[in-house]
Amino acid sequence: MEPTASSTALVSSALARLGIDTPPKHLSGRKGANTWRAGNWTVKTAVPGARGHLAHETDAYTLLHHQGIHPGVQHHHGEAGRWLAVPWIDGQSLWDLFAPAREGHATGEQRTLMREAARHVLVALEEFHDAGWVHGDMQTENVIHTRDGRIEFIDFDNARHLDLPLSHPYRGGLIHVIAPETAQQLLATADTRDVALTPHAELFALGASLFWSWTGTRITHYRGAPDGPHPDILTDIAAGRRRNLAADRPWADPVLERLITAATRPEPHTRSYRG
Repeated sequence: MEPTASSTALVSSALARLGIDTPPKHLSGRKGANTWRAGNWTVKTAVPGARGHLAHETDAYTLLHHQGIHPGVQHHHGEAGRWLAVPWIDGQSLWDLFAPAREGHATGEQRTLMREAARHVLVALEEFHDAGWVHGDMQTENVIHTRDGRIEFIDFDNARHLDLPLSHPYRGGLIHVIAPETAQQLLATADTRDVALTPHAELFALGASLFWSWTGTRITHYRGAPDGPHPDILTDIAAGRRRNLAADRPWADPVLERLITAATRPEPHTRSYRG
């Protein structure tokens, strides 16, 4: 969706503050919230009433910076809305990194890279949880594998910490990767009620995301269409209707399979970050 004049004015204000005189590249936008690439920054803008939770995300980045986990951001808000500028991360999403597997032409080197990236992202999530955080939307589009081999998480508008409770009710992340126990809570509560997200449930979400990225198939064996009504999808997830990784995998990889299987075990307390 093309940005409105008010959104364009917001990003222009951000560029002036950042000292950037080249036009930004519009990356995405929906309901008053937009994301741009500007120089070495990712800039997010939100007009009043926009979807999302940019104020909370700004607070999350600020706390991450104070903890030494993130290099820091720039931001501003006023009557016209708010903007947040985050240093651009040079790399590719985990979804894009696994694309050769889904497309059927992964080389031996790429297969090794996928296996090692899966190992590293699970360790990175463990460290993130140990620091007292849960991300809230753990999916492969929100995981960046940098060109120098590091793992970076992005999009913290649903993140929470003991020192930063959510500013809004949490209703799960990407539906196709949520844990069965999260699906059960969503089915049992109204849309205005907050549901708990534990590190174990978020670990499942990452494991399910790796399953999907590698195989091209969602982890749940749906009785209907994957784009069907949410209650039907949640019911199948809550029931633990799992697909068979050994049948869906593009090739045998005992290490990668062990990592995915351990992260997505049915019993939350038995899940493991390390296979």
